[in-house]
Amino acid sequence: MNLNFIRIGIILLVIGVSSVCGCTQEKQTNTIVIQNSTFKPNPMYVKTGDVVRWTSQDNTPHKIVSDTGNFESPDLNNGDTFTYTFDKKGEFNYHDGLNSSIKGKVIVG
Repeated sequence: MNLNFIRIGIILLVIGVSSVCGCTQEKQTNTIVIQNSTFKPNPMYVKTGDVVRWTSQDNTPHKIVSDTGNFESPDLNNGDTFTYTFDKKGEFNYHDGLNSSIKGKVIVG
C-alpha cells in the first residue's frame, strides 16, 4: 500500500472528525452594558475563547479593571467600548477603577 494514500486518508479523517465534533467553534462576542453605574448582565456567562465587550451607556466615565490584573481598560466615556478575550475557564471578578464599589464577574465555562 502506498504511504501517501495512508497519509492523505489520515488527514481527511482528522478534518472530518474536527468538522463533525465542532472543534473549530467560532468565538462569540458578548456585550456587557455599563449604565446607571452598573454592569449588565452581572454575572456574564461565556465559553472559553469568547470575547466580552463592555459598552458604556453612562454619562460618567468608567474603567474596567480585573481584580487579578488580567485586563484593564482605558477610561470609557459614553459610547466607548473595551474588549477582552477569555481564553481560560474560571470566574473573573472585575471592578470600576474609577468607582470601586461597582463590581462585576465573568464566568467562563
